[in-house]
Amino acid sequence: MLQLARQNRKDSLAYVAVEKYLDDIASNHLPLVAKRMKISLAELQDVISDIQSLNPRLEQAIVSPHEYIEEEVTVIEKNEDLEVLMNNDYLPNLHISQQYRTLLSSDDTPKEVRDYVKEKIRSGVFLINSIIQRQSTIQKISNVIVNEQKDFFMKGVNYMRPLTMAQVADQVNVHETTVSRAVAGKYLRCKHGLIPLRQLFTTGYEDDNGNSVSNMVVKNAIKSMIEEEDSYTPLSDSQIAQKLRDLGLRVARRTVAKYRESLSILSSNLRRKY
Repeated sequence: MLQLARQNRKDSLAYVAVEKYLDDIASNHLPLVAKRMKISLAELQDVISDIQSLNPRLEQAIVSPHEYIEEEVTVIEKNEDLEVLMNNDYLPNLHISQQYRTLLSSDDTPKEVRDYVKEKIRSGVFLINSIIQRQSTIQKISNVIVNEQKDFFMKGVNYMRPLTMAQVADQVNVHETTVSRAVAGKYLRCKHGLIPLRQLFTTGYEDDNGNSVSNMVVKNAIKSMIEEEDSYTPLSDSQIAQKLRDLGLRVARRTVAKYRESLSILSSNLRRKY
């Protein structure tokens, strides 16, 4: 309303819609809003487009921060196989200063200074070894993930398999929490794009043939069904669940709703066009 007022449009239909009917518009009660505003549905759609041109977050007009993501791991196809490459370019080249090594070995260095430098060098070596260990752990975990999800990397999301952190931890011979910490905030780049490592861990289902199917496959099927639906008669969660059962995927309606929401897809009554 402030933005419209500053544009000298307090007498506009957009201003009236925002002031009195914004919740109804958000709930997709468009015939009701059109009736109360005494305009046609086509005119209301123009009003909604007008409202959508406004900025709901004014602070972004002042500051627009960007977070750039750089992958830790790259997966490439090589000779009909997959190769895992670690990205170490963003890591600093750390080493222990020769100046302090000399100070430590000099007979002229007082004992308290020597003890202090020795402790700091020990801390520096520990940090360097920790970074090496971190990279080694990420590579081992990535190797297992790529091996387990080879069909996904080669063929696409419909071939993703169920995979848990416990399974990977068992193969890498570390604790499950180590895997969880290692993949947190880390990304992998492959021909399918930039993917959070955590996203490659998925729960799953058994299809009618007894094959294990990742929940990512189910989510992708839900997304495809909604993209292809008639927007004037959108699919309900129950209808989507039935279509999945027809594909051999036994998924409950409430699970469809959960996955749909995780994909940021509105419910059928909010997707319906008039």
